[in-house]
Amino acid sequence: MLKSNTVKKTSGLLAVLLIMSILTPVLAFAATWVKDFQYDKNTGNVTATVYSDVYDSTYGSVNLAVYAPNGTELLSLDKAAYDGFGSVSGSTYWYYTFSGNVTANVYDYLNLKATYNNVTGATYCAGSCPSGGGGTGGGGGTGGGGTTNPSTELTSNGTISADVLKAALASNLNVTIKLTGDTIIIPVAALVDAASKAGATITVVNENGTYALPLSVLDLTDLTELKLTIKKVTGDDATAVADAVSEAGAEALSDAVEFVLVGITKDGKTIEINDFGQTYVKRKMPLNKEATKTPTVAMFDPATGKLTFVPGKVSGKEAQFMRTGNSIYVVVETSNSFGDITGHWAKANIELLASKFIVEGTAADIFEPDRNITRAEFAALVTRSLGLTATATSATYFTDVKGNEWYTGVVGAAKAAGLVDGYEDGSFKPNAQITREELAAMVVRALKFAGQDTTVSATEQASLLSKFTDADQIVWAQNEIASAIKAGIVDGMTDTTIAPNENATRAQSATMLKRLLTNTGFIE
Repeated sequence: MLKSNTVKKTSGLLAVLLIMSILTPVLAFAATWVKDFQYDKNTGNVTATVYSDVYDSTYGSVNLAVYAPNGTELLSLDKAAYDGFGSVSGSTYWYYTFSGNVTANVYDYLNLKATYNNVTGATYCAGSCPSGGGGTGGGGGTGGGGTTNPSTELTSNGTISADVLKAALASNLNVTIKLTGDTIIIPVAALVDAASKAGATITVVNENGTYALPLSVLDLTDLTELKLTIKKVTGDDATAVADAVSEAGAEALSDAVEFVLVGITKDGKTIEINDFGQTYVKRKMPLNKEATKTPTVAMFDPATGKLTFVPGKVSGKEAQFMRTGNSIYVVVETSNSFGDITGHWAKANIELLASKFIVEGTAADIFEPDRNITRAEFAALVTRSLGLTATATSATYFTDVKGNEWYTGVVGAAKAAGLVDGYEDGSFKPNAQITREELAAMVVRALKFAGQDTTVSATEQASLLSKFTDADQIVWAQNEIASAIKAGIVDGMTDTTIAPNENATRAQSATMLKRLLTNTGFIE
């Protein structure tokens, strides 16, 4: 027999929104349960149905509160009358259907509570909930699967609320801001707490590109705002880039795009932020057309008017790339070769790196693959492979690099990055031919700079070197050579010899660098 609408309240607790896995049956708590909850992040729509064995107009409405991940109340919904009833296992239940909206594309998940007669039920999580989070309701349900650190999407026309951004970062390691326009002003107050969290990142996306900014690289001291710009290059700068592309014998696949990050101090001064140390900041750019030759992302250097290699991959009509600084970038394609590498065992590797602006010929149409390479030449190749800028002065590093040679900048950049060492007398010997032992050591240091694990245990080292009869000729780089062998970068000269003291050739250098770039994911 159904209960009358005038029956007084017989139960104090109204259970609320419960998100369960699609494999989990509906649960009842005392004489209440919840089903049919949905949260659509794209529209911001929130709906839910709450069942109870109690209906009593005397005690007023059922309240449903919706909270952001940081605890800010977003909605407070009330219903005084039930929408229907039904019988379950001989008992009658009334149901209340709620519907409301939060701002679209802001929150990946929401927390909810319901209150009846001043008695509040448990808190539940809905949407892409953190694993194991969200109170009794736990992880994902109709709103989507649970993740440990769900990303949050915000929108901006150039500014963003410090409170909104701070709230998003409080519950999410990765926050994406969809930007209308070229520039966004980011309040530093929203970043301070999140900057101490490993992996915290703000990704800004507009029609020109994508910039994933790891907060750990920022020194926020004395800053009030960050100004991030992603814009197409126009005017004289665009002409200069087009000239550089033409001079390189390449064809542009994209517009030239400039990425700029500036800090604004408390007294209104601006500080360009253009050095992220050993942290590679990831970016994306759209292409106007797909490649038919060897594609590469290139940095345009206004000081030299030339293009240089940037670590990255091109797929379809998008380029993904990374670098430790900011600049102007353009995606190009080209196909370079040399007349003297026809039939050479390293031909494919040389052509690939030449088309990516890493290796160069010694003259027009001449590469000299079997000529020995100097220490300075290889330092230049390594710094180019890592996308480093040859601007550091090496005059304070080595006694024989004075500051006016062609290799001054690359040797200085390599030293600053920990890629090269000098000799006990303080010299670098830039024009000395590099040995395979020295080359292997530089490559392994480059691997480490790029974030790869180069660790080799004593047992592994002994095992890796044991098959080479001349391993005892390694002077000092036993660990580095073993690590290079383990990474697949260095091979023996034969099945049983490693030839550590032989001078390395230009072809060998190109081959090791190609393996380095593949190992680190810096090329396709």
